[in-house]
Amino acid sequence: MKVVNQIILINFIIYSITYFLECNGIFLNNILALFPISSSYFSGYQLITHLFAHANFAHVVSNMFILFAVGDDVEKIIGKSKFWRFYILSGLLSSGLYFIGSSHPIIGASGAIFSVVALSIASNWTIDMRSWPLILKNLFFLSLILSEFFYLMFLPQDDIGHLAHIFGSIFGVIYYLYLKKLGFSK
Repeated sequence: MKVVNQIILINFIIYSITYFLECNGIFLNNILALFPISSSYFSGYQLITHLFAHANFAHVVSNMFILFAVGDDVEKIIGKSKFWRFYILSGLLSSGLYFIGSSHPIIGASGAIFSVVALSIASNWTIDMRSWPLILKNLFFLSLILSEFFYLMFLPQDDIGHLAHIFGSIFGVIYYLYLKKLGFSK
């Protein structure tokens, strides 16, 4: 099974469990979310669990749809085991850097997803006019990344981890440059 499909499956299983428990009065996301290290609510396991838990159905569906749309491209480029490492590392870095500007807990895979998106755009960038579907896909996801800067400027307190999205995107580009330096070619 592709890593992208594994990640999507894990996210939907975790969401289903948390939703079922929430319907029964048990709020599992309160312990799965990542809290700042300085918080008394912080636990080491949250470094991983927050990447697979989501606030609501729209959150998990949008993240997993985006991963489905671009994840295969990246998995083909870097391979299965490196994809897992890239995904976890980018999620950890983007969430950790999110706490530079926020003291609120964070939940979801968005930082890792934005890293995958940025790596996909960087590695698939083309101005070959015969590749319209790829060009349109890249432009759509590039506009998604750029919109995060506007959200951060105009809606800074909307309980969405825009900083994690931005840092995830930056990490995806840095990782692409690292691969390129190593001689990566598609």
